[in-house]
Amino acid sequence: IQKVTIYTMEDLFLLLGLLGFIIIIGFLGNVLFSRTRIPEALFLLIVGLIIGPVLGLIKTEPLKEISSFVATIALIMILLEAGTSLDIRKLLRNFSHALLFTLMVFILSTGIISLFLYLLMNWPLEHSLILGIISGGTTTITVMTLTSRCSISEDARNLLFLESIINDITVISASVILIQIIKTSM
Repeated sequence: IQKVTIYTMEDLFLLLGLLGFIIIIGFLGNVLFSRTRIPEALFLLIVGLIIGPVLGLIKTEPLKEISSFVATIALIMILLEAGTSLDIRKLLRNFSHALLFTLMVFILSTGIISLFLYLLMNWPLEHSLILGIISGGTTTITVMTLTSRCSISEDARNLLFLESIINDITVISASVILIQIIKTSM
C-alpha cells in the first residue's frame, strides 16, 4: 500500500515561497562570487545551515520529498545549456586525449585515496576502494560551472567537459562492478 500525501494550499504557497527564496539566495550567491570569488555553493550551504538546523525556520521533511525532482530539473537545465555551446567536431577531436586523461586521473586518484584509507586509516579494503572510486571522479556539473567561470581555452574546456562525462560513466561502472564483486564474495 502506497502512502498518498495530500498537500494544502498553504503547503503549495510555502513551497513556491521557498523556491523563490532559493532563487534569490542563489542570485545573491552568484553576485557574491563575482565580487569576491567565494563560491556560491559555500554561501548556499551556510544559508541552508542557518535557516534549517540552526534556526529551525524550515523543516527538512517536505524538502526531502521534492529534492530529487528539483535536482533532476537543475541537472537537465545545466547540461542542456552546456550542450548548446559545444562544437561536436572539437569534442570528437579531443576524445582520445580526454579518455587517456580520464583514465590517468581516475586510476591515480582512486589509488591514492584507497591506499590512504586502507593503509593509514585501517579501513577494510572494500570500503577503501568504494570511497576511492566515488571520490576519484569529477562531476560534469562541477566542471561545466567552473570552466564557464575561468578564462581557459576552448580546447581545454572541451577536454575537461569530455573528461567529466567519461569520468561519470567510469565512476558509476566501477562502483557497480565493485559492489557486485563484494556481493558475490559474501
